[in-house]
Amino acid sequence: MKRRQLLTCSSLVATSLLAGCLEVSDGGTEADEPATPEELVEEDFQVLTRGEWEDSIPSVDEPPSISFDETASQVTVEGAVSYGASNCNEIELAEAALDTEANSLEVIALVGEVDTDDDCQSDLTEEQYRVTVVVDNGVPETVEVNEVGPYYHFEETKSSL
Repeated sequence: MKRRQLLTCSSLVATSLLAGCLEVSDGGTEADEPATPEELVEEDFQVLTRGEWEDSIPSVDEPPSISFDETASQVTVEGAVSYGASNCNEIELAEAALDTEANSLEVIALVGEVDTDDDCQSDLTEEQYRVTVVVDNGVPETVEVNEVGPYYHFEETKSSL
């Protein structure tokens, strides 16, 4: 009887000692996992002049495009906006924010007012823009872009996976 108790206790102790060593591995390595950005290194906002306009950039009635360049740790957002009173308004980058915990990037491009003493023109203009964001390591898993004009709001989300 005591021999059975001894064997039972011995097997329980041995099992608990080896529990951490018997973990099943899927064969993956750390190098297989995508790099996770920790810091926004650079952001560049560019309004393209008419001579620089590109056919590949979405038109004003389409949501902005999002592209990833993993080797350069770069995200590019391109779009076009339309707005009135061109001497009193302009397209601007309101925010480019990296959320390291969620591994996501949020970009907000909007039409904002320009501080001027001139009377506002009653014209309608279209402009293309490009936002380039460089991070320190890889690219964010998700990018959300909000493009806000005077009479519309586009929201586009894209995953790098």
